[in-house]
Amino acid sequence: MAVIGISGCGSAVTTKQSTRVPDVVGTSLASATKRLDDVGLRVVSRIRWTGGHLSRVISEQPAFGAVRPKETITIVVARPGRLIPAVVGLPARSAIDELRRAGFRLTVIGRQGDLVVSQRPGRSWAAPHARVRVRFLSGNAARVFTVERAFATTGFPSLTLTSVRCLMAHQAGVFDCSGFSAATESRLAETVSLAGDKVIPWVPPKQKHKKQHHPKHRTKHGRKHRAPHRVRPHPGPHSKHRLHPHTNARTHATTTTTTSPQTTTSR
Repeated sequence: MAVIGISGCGSAVTTKQSTRVPDVVGTSLASATKRLDDVGLRVVSRIRWTGGHLSRVISEQPAFGAVRPKETITIVVARPGRLIPAVVGLPARSAIDELRRAGFRLTVIGRQGDLVVSQRPGRSWAAPHARVRVRFLSGNAARVFTVERAFATTGFPSLTLTSVRCLMAHQAGVFDCSGFSAATESRLAETVSLAGDKVIPWVPPKQKHKKQHHPKHRTKHGRKHRAPHRVRPHPGPHSKHRLHPHTNARTHATTTTTTSPQTTTSR
């Protein structure tokens, strides 16, 4: 006949071959540890920070079953914590002030810049005065990151995109973006520009073409379009084509020879 031991006000039964785990969910850490120790079980506790006001056991593993004697039981204890704010996408000064007001310490990964692009841990409950690691970007890299975040949610209003990549186009403020859509199982691309916290499709501006009038055409004012006046170079002193000193007309230089009249005598 097996020897049966009862512990914890009848909540656990122990035999030589197995031990039934007592239910300690909802109790304090000290009470749960004592009850498990009383039946010969080992206890490993883990902390989960929550928004509650009391410290209580919220789970145990394994639970409500028969285990071997001296088995290890893992219990999870919920403790009051503080909520880490989400600061990704915020300007550097605003993010630093918000984290410090919430009571957390800050560690900057790399160089400090203009915009927060990542944080660890993210928005979650954590221990008071926990350390939060953030990474910054500046200049064009920060602008591209902002466009990528906006394109993921507003690039195609009915779809959510992942693996978004954007490149700056030749025009100022224009970006060539693409992202993967699980709904269409394809990668979608669009040329966009940033408008506030969302992106809009970019439409190239219409170019105004200047009309080139023929010299014979008249304008609306009735004046003729004259062909541009071509300035001819002034002939040099040795040129064959010279300008008349009074009429400015081109004349050919001629060479004249004077012969003396012959005198005839009569005999």
